[in-house]
Amino acid sequence: LALDARPDRDPVLLLRLAAAAAQANLPVSPGALTRPARDLAPMPVPWPEPARDALVSLLGAGPGLVPVWEALDRHGLIVRLIPEWEAVRSAPQGNPVHLYRVDRHLVQTAAESGAHVRDVARPDLLLVAALLHDIGKGQPGDHSEVGAAITQSITDAMGFSVADQTTLVLLVRHHLLLPETA
Repeated sequence: LALDARPDRDPVLLLRLAAAAAQANLPVSPGALTRPARDLAPMPVPWPEPARDALVSLLGAGPGLVPVWEALDRHGLIVRLIPEWEAVRSAPQGNPVHLYRVDRHLVQTAAESGAHVRDVARPDLLLVAALLHDIGKGQPGDHSEVGAAITQSITDAMGFSVADQTTLVLLVRHHLLLPETA
């Protein structure tokens, strides 16, 4: 961060920093995250449009997303943006078909979805749905139904339109439709 950067006055700064690093496939140094971890202003609710745009840019970075997201998570910054993330942090998978713990699986899914953003009309919805598809894991009940309710809360806080929230909730609720049908 520049010496005159003010994370205490610019809550979107962290997402812009993360998106730039991930898009360039560069790591974020721990030193660059010390000030935001200490001083980051709370994200307004609903999030301003530049925050959603920076999040989508970060999620669409492909493989560069994973190390940047994990660096932010190690500094406690992800849960400050998405408090519901705490429930999936380092949570084990209950299904042996998954290679990663729940949080990494979600981030990996978003990273791999970045390769398909040109194939859909709304890349932002694809990437956010990929990030949130298993957000209900580890909670009592069907994780797809629980995740749909959590997704409603998260996307409302992020300032998505009602129509976009409905689409994201639907995608999370029915993300197992194809494998279950097959």
